[in-house]
Amino acid sequence: MMPFPSGYIAYKTQVGQSTWPRIPAPWSCALAATSYQLDASQWWSEELRASLQWEQACTLLAHAYDSSPLYRQLYDAAGVRPDTIGGWTDWRRLPLVSRTDLQGAGERWHSQKIPPAHGELMQHVSSGSTGAPLAAYGTSLSYLIKMALVVRNHQWAGRSLDARAAFILDQGDDWSEEGTQSPFWQRSLADAIETGPSLALSVKLSIERLCELLRQFQPAYLFTYPSVVAALARHTIAHRLEMGFLRQIGTLGEVLPPQCRRIVAQAWGVAIVDGYSAREVGPIALQCPDGEHYHVQSDAVLVEVLRDDGVPCTAGETGRVVLTALHNFASPMIRYAIGDFAEAGHACACGRRLPVLRRIRGRSRNLLTYPDGQRRWPSLGEAGFAALQASGLPAIRQYQIVQHSVERLEVRLVADRPLAHAERELALAYLRRELGAHWDVTFTYPSTLGGPRGKFEDFMSLVR
Repeated sequence: MMPFPSGYIAYKTQVGQSTWPRIPAPWSCALAATSYQLDASQWWSEELRASLQWEQACTLLAHAYDSSPLYRQLYDAAGVRPDTIGGWTDWRRLPLVSRTDLQGAGERWHSQKIPPAHGELMQHVSSGSTGAPLAAYGTSLSYLIKMALVVRNHQWAGRSLDARAAFILDQGDDWSEEGTQSPFWQRSLADAIETGPSLALSVKLSIERLCELLRQFQPAYLFTYPSVVAALARHTIAHRLEMGFLRQIGTLGEVLPPQCRRIVAQAWGVAIVDGYSAREVGPIALQCPDGEHYHVQSDAVLVEVLRDDGVPCTAGETGRVVLTALHNFASPMIRYAIGDFAEAGHACACGRRLPVLRRIRGRSRNLLTYPDGQRRWPSLGEAGFAALQASGLPAIRQYQIVQHSVERLEVRLVADRPLAHAERELALAYLRRELGAHWDVTFTYPSTLGGPRGKFEDFMSLVR
């Protein structure tokens, strides 16, 4: 395959003797045409975007009421019908649905009248990192929209798709010590786009083994969870391992802490491009090409960031994320409270009119609960325990704070050695200054942090 400029998408050709211009195959044509429209719509006015989004949302709402017993029951019980919804204020009268609601409804959730033109039915299952997996259906249409957003992600990141890529993700029980090499980046794009080869690795491999395999394969791009890439960066710094082949890191699946960007820049001199997605919905928000904030992918998903009273958050406020997947007519997700929290942002200076999320905060389990019942995000400063390193503490490679009760915190440290008494007092003073003075704090020293899926949170509350 000929080399193409960064950010260019080489769609697969159906004419073998035509080097240029390329004549796309049918599926490539559909993807290219959809991507072409997204290239234009990102610059459209807020009024035009809202108008088109409203039209699509109303079409979906009418379909769900007509074809999904779950939504018909919910809306009848709430006294709302699609023909009474006349604007976004009315839209917020629609009841929210949770993962538990959808799981409990079973087949009553899914559409009984999928439009034939939407194409083949396919199932996708969420990771289940917040509980039992959620099995949903999609169609060729919803799949096409998701793939167009994947293409947009690669273009915004300026990636050269003819280069090598490595993926370190949860592969369930189907994984190998050597990894799995493929002639394409992702099976989902292989039928439409020319890419370079890839290496798929399991998060169950040790950091040492992952480093060894990456150095053998030498990918230009690495896609994985923030906790995994941070551990890799720390390992290469500690052992002075060169990773000069890396051009960029793509992170997904976890909240990306600021210190992860810093340690990757220190270790490899490359940037991280983050994405916010859910398997049952697809891409939700992508990192802006000109900053570290995120643009909501409004062409495909309606994102509401809501206060506790259901009113939309203004810029700078944090609220719960509520999603509507605008093109899934097989398993409708309308006002789906995914369980995440995000901070709303101001309009972006890059010129894209897509709404902004300044930061993805995490899930409700990441809120600190106080004895009086108040809950707030734990403030540990931008760098967390990294702020203590200059005070003489041993190198802390990773930390996690677990709230066991409204009075007790456990601080888990992966460090060169346990803290001495004076060092512990210094850390305690820092924690009590940031989180409050009443906490009973214990320190533990595991050898590593993070579960078998690679998912990791630096703060987690077990208080319910």
